[in-house]
Amino acid sequence: MKSEICDLLVKNGILVDSVNGIIENGALAILGNKIIATGKTRDLQAQYQAREILDATDKIILPGLINAHTHASATLFRGYAADVAGKEFLRRMWRIEAQLTEDDVYIGALAGCMEMIKSGITGFANHFLHMDRACPERSRMGLQDVQRYC
Repeated sequence: MKSEICDLLVKNGILVDSVNGIIENGALAILGNKIIATGKTRDLQAQYQAREILDATDKIILPGLINAHTHASATLFRGYAADVAGKEFLRRMWRIEAQLTEDDVYIGALAGCMEMIKSGITGFANHFLHMDRACPERSRMGLQDVQRYC
């Protein structure tokens, strides 16, 4: 008999588990925003009554990725210096960065955070200016700022 409740059961995938390694026909149970169990699908299905089930057949269930070096607000500059490299690239970037307001940094960081979430990134180390404005809602969005640099 299923004794525990979970919000989401992701089942039937190839689970990459940091504790138990790779588990074929693996599953994970989520309650709130926490993974509460990992293991074989049959074991977790027997243990948990899920409010929602996601079938991951033919898919890999991975832990969240960490972006170890990002300039989240720089999404605003995409394509701005695509035609140059090296010192000329830096000159262009520094010139436009000098004109950024705190609000510009905030809007750019929101866009960068949304892109990271869409790509499976759950944590990041950001490097930019106006760090107090670089996505203060990151936790509410589900991201962890693993280390911040000014």
